[in-house]
Amino acid sequence: VNQDTSDVIKLNKQGFDMRLTDPDQTVAAAGKALKVAQKLDYKAGIGESYRIMGVGNYYLGKSVKAIDDFLTAINYFQQINDLKSEGKVYNNIGNLYRYTDYDMALYFFGKSLNIATKLSDDHLKASLYLNMGSVYYHKNSFNQALNFYNKSNALFVALKDSVNLIQCMQNKGVIYFNLHQFTTAESLLLEADRK
Repeated sequence: VNQDTSDVIKLNKQGFDMRLTDPDQTVAAAGKALKVAQKLDYKAGIGESYRIMGVGNYYLGKSVKAIDDFLTAINYFQQINDLKSEGKVYNNIGNLYRYTDYDMALYFFGKSLNIATKLSDDHLKASLYLNMGSVYYHKNSFNQALNFYNKSNALFVALKDSVNLIQCMQNKGVIYFNLHQFTTAESLLLEADRK
């Protein structure tokens, strides 16, 4: 990897890392990365820059712009047959719809899950199961939600991903609370709080 492509990678990573605290900077860093990537005709970098801009725009509440960025990213990833990155974008699009259109969210999470399964990408699968569980929770399909959270939990244990494991534990606690299984709910929520 020459210095210029590594600059693209670094800028996109910096942008992504700021998404929760400063999404304007996420979009700005990805925009800088995009300019360098376009100059180099570095398609993987161009696609990732659009994906990161989409994430930033999502956190800024600019859904239409985010979808546009995500679809552009998919176009670049398809040109270079980068299935892994394409799967990440479908997950991003699913997240965009997670609270507004459950069926669309599940459709895009499903597209991402097909890719993650094909590539044996357990980290993406675990995140997708967590996201799908959240959609079913909002649909008040608590048993389906729990099923996905359990799948997610098993993968996060295997991956030793403690941060997402705690999130999963909290989500399961909320589900058991809604199922009126208060002892199990309390146990999970206290354990998540301890961790």
